Order: sequence, then C-alpha cells, then structure tokens
Amino acid sequence: MAAWRGFSLRDSDRGQPPSAPRLLWRRWLAVLFWMGWVLLTLMFDEEPGSRMSRLPWWQQLVVSPLMLLVLWIGLRSFRTVLSDGLRRVPGPPLLKYLAIGLPLTTLGNTLGISFGLVGQDIHPNLLLNAVFWFGAFGGILLAWYALRIFYAFESAHVFLFSGLVGVLVEQNHLVPKTVLAGDPVGAVLLAFFVLPVYGTIFASPWLIMPVEEMPRGTRQPGLGAALLFVAMPALSFYVGAFAWFTLSDLLFGTRILSS
Repeated sequence: MAAWRGFSLRDSDRGQPPSAPRLLWRRWLAVLFWMGWVLLTLMFDEEPGSRMSRLPWWQQLVVSPLMLLVLWIGLRSFRTVLSDGLRRVPGPPLLKYLAIGLPLTTLGNTLGISFGLVGQDIHPNLLLNAVFWFGAFGGILLAWYALRIFYAFESAHVFLFSGLVGVLVEQNHLVPKTVLAGDPVGAVLLAFFVLPVYGTIFASPWLIMPVEEMPRGTRQPGLGAALLFVAMPALSFYVGAFAWFTLSDLLFGTRILSS
C-alpha cells in the first residue's frame, strides 16, 4: 500500500506546486488527449440513416458530443465566477450540490446522445428523458459526495474514475465484449471515446462547487479507494435508477421497468 500512498492527480494535493516543466507537459498532454478524442468523436458519432446524418455538417458539429468539450472548457474557464455565485446562494451544501449536479449531468447526457438524433435514449422527449435520468445520476452524485467524506480527492479523480465506469458499462458492456471478441484495438479506441464523455458528465459539478462547502475527507486515496471509486458510483447508478423508475411507475404508470 505504500506505493499507492498519495494517489494524487495533482502535485498541489500534496502541498507541492507543480514545476513549470511539469505544468507545461501536462498542458500539452491535455491538448493531445482532447485532440485525439475530437478525432474519435468525428469517427464514431455519425450513424448512417439517422436524423443527425441528414443535417448539414456544421449542424452535426453543434449537436454532437463535441459540445461536451465546450461545456468542460466553459466550466473550467468560469469556475471562479461560478463558485463565487454558488457561495452566495443560501441553503445546505448537499442540496446545492444536487441542484447544480442534476442539471449539469442531464445536460451532459443530452449532449452525449446528440440530442436524441442518433438512436434513442429512455424517452424521445428530451425534457422527460432528462427527468428519467435523475435517479441514476442522483445516485452517482450521492456516491461521490459520500466518498468525499472519507477521501481527499477533486474533480480530476471524478473525471477519471467516472470515465472508467463508463468504459465498463456503456452500451451493455460493449468495451469488455469487444475485448472478448478479439478486437483489443477497437476496444481501446472505443474506451478512449467513452471515458471523456462519462468523465465530463459527472465531474462537471465538482469543477464549480465551492471547495469549502464539500465534505473534507483527509485520507489520501489508495488502491482500496480506487476500487471504491469505481464500485460505489456504479452500484449507486443502478440503485438510484431502480428506485426512481419504481417511483415513476407507481405514481405515473410509466412502466419503464417493464419495457
């Protein structure tokens, strides 16, 4: 476990400001990472015969998952202003976290599915579709909030491990199935596409929530924490979805669970 002590994605977590060469290297690495993801998105996102494929190319860009990158850059660029604004909003921190987290995650999901123009999600109506995801996404948000009570982590950890959860579960476990089918290159490319989508969706609230209003765990994440960072959000996704869909079926007769 000693080798895992201080499992940190930033030197600042250990009280050490990053050196100029390391900071420059990280910035270039981030640029290359996102450039690669943009290229993969352009490769994967168009589905022949879909409504999106009939749009002009510039409209396809506007409604593509590439807008997740725009969302991420926007939140990072204005995180100080947004955090200051949230500080002035009265109310319990957990309530504020959910109030900002649910709209951001459902917005991210809407961008990730290209506004429903490629295939279909739970419901063709985007507003109802977002509401139906509140249970699953709320479960994930609460899982990360609970983990922050014990562990010292930040948005970069949420990005990485939420992305890994997405790699494991997206499209009915498509990435693991692709590996088992004997196509490791295809699996790697698909994983590289999926990871930033899930990472952006669930790390977005952590970019702008005031740090002092979040739980202040003190443990440095180790190997056990890394396993929890994958397992707890994944389990909470299914528990939250089941509870929310059950409530919806009982109150509104939606019959989501039986469909």
